[in-house]
Amino acid sequence: MDSDGLITDGKQLYYTKANSEMNKSFQEQLMMSIMQDSDDEDAGSASPICLITHEPLKDYGDDDIFKLSCGHTFLKSALFKEVCQQKEQYISFKSNYFSVIPSRYFLCPYCREKHNKPFPTWIGFPIIPRVNGVRKKAGQSYCKYEHKKGKKKGQYCAKTTDNEYCITHKNIMDIEVLDDDYLDIDNGKCQAILKSGAKKGTMCGNKAKYSINDMSFCGRHKNYSI
Repeated sequence: MDSDGLITDGKQLYYTKANSEMNKSFQEQLMMSIMQDSDDEDAGSASPICLITHEPLKDYGDDDIFKLSCGHTFLKSALFKEVCQQKEQYISFKSNYFSVIPSRYFLCPYCREKHNKPFPTWIGFPIIPRVNGVRKKAGQSYCKYEHKKGKKKGQYCAKTTDNEYCITHKNIMDIEVLDDDYLDIDNGKCQAILKSGAKKGTMCGNKAKYSINDMSFCGRHKNYSI
């Protein structure tokens, strides 16, 4: 080492570089070990907690909790707030860290794994462009149809629309599914008049499932028009 504090000896430089690499490797392994131990504790804990607020998840219902594909579980309210903050940094500053994340993708707040899919549009949470909704034109809104089954159960449709619902879900909302009480009172018969076949001109008579314009129809004739 010279008078300026610089390493000039090749052998000393080699050992310094080697020690630096070893220290870096050690730090990486240590961090992985800490995260693994933390994950094991969370998995084996009798009372798992939200990894953002550290609140016990047992105090909340299943509809208030969300587990990411990386295995980490959070309160929906805390996770939504965190992702909003991620996107705010991406949009406002476009730092190198966030510029690699497309606007509708997000990071796990705990392990920072990149999730290459849009953030869920949970019912009861606002739909925000670049967070859990696509960019919309002036005057447009998001379809507020609520999925009741399937992979998107508990989420809004969130497609952009000029009306309250998108075209697909407007048709669904125009059809009111009959409840059992109505079927019992009205005998639950489809009132569509057959337009072809041996029974042409007679009423269908199959079990009704839908009510349209005060008339009852089966699944086959739910799009029936007089």
